[in-house]
Amino acid sequence: MYLAKVDIEKAKEVAKKINDPYWNSYALAEIAKYSAEVDVEKAKEVFEKAIEVVKRFVDSKEKSDVLLRIVESLAEGRYRED
Repeated sequence: MYLAKVDIEKAKEVAKKINDPYWNSYALAEIAKYSAEVDVEKAKEVFEKAIEVVKRFVDSKEKSDVLLRIVESLAEGRYRED
C-alpha cells in the first residue's frame, strides 16, 4: 500500500498481476484511496473497476468483505477531504 503513495501507476501494474480477484479488488480499493489525494476522477475510475471485479464473485461472503473494504476506503478518503 505504501507503493500507491509513491507511484500510483506502478501500483496499478502490480495489482494487475494479482490473480486472486478478492485481493485484486482490495488492492484496487487501496490504490483508489491514495489516488483520491491526487486525482479524484482517477480514483473514481479505479473504484468502479474494483466494483466490477467484485460483481464477478460467486461467494457472497467474499463479495460482502470486499465491498465493505471499498466502502471503508471511500469513507477514509472522505474523512481526509473534510
